[in-house]
Amino acid sequence: MFEADVLDVAQHAFTGDLPTEPRVGELIDEAHRRYAGLHDGRVADYIPILAEADPNWFGLTLAGTNDRTHSAGDTGLAFSIRSISKAFVFALVYEAYGHQAVHERVGVNNTRLPFNSVMAVELNGGSPMNPMVNAGAIATTALMPGATPAAGRAKSPHPTDAATGRRPGNRDDHRYSRRQRE
Repeated sequence: MFEADVLDVAQHAFTGDLPTEPRVGELIDEAHRRYAGLHDGRVADYIPILAEADPNWFGLTLAGTNDRTHSAGDTGLAFSIRSISKAFVFALVYEAYGHQAVHERVGVNNTRLPFNSVMAVELNGGSPMNPMVNAGAIATTALMPGATPAAGRAKSPHPTDAATGRRPGNRDDHRYSRRQRE
């Protein structure tokens, strides 16, 4: 079980004593070595692009606020981030408009319902309540900075490229355009 697996790892952040830059790199390497052989679970196959993922791919990257990254494993591979993009889009919108504006338009509360439920919108007077559920993600995406909503989503490089560490032009256009049709 995961909780038992970390008992021998010194917990730095809990005490407020953050590890040094070299130690962060060591911790990422240690985590990668620890879990690289774990093959529980299976590749999601209910979305075609996810079904293409190789279950042996495994990489970790930690990006700090100082623009430094620490990586181990298969971190240079391009893959579909799907719903993980919700967090990056939320961060960009939050940075552009601030907490109050996002809270008023999208909300930030737990819906206690599945991510794809429209019931949360109906029960909350038309507000999606949370940027991490599908209805909230759509509302958040509409707020992307740009002269129009479409301009905010179509920027090149894409606004999430910097947040995800993706290099501009490193998007697989075939997969990206197919994702737009799904």
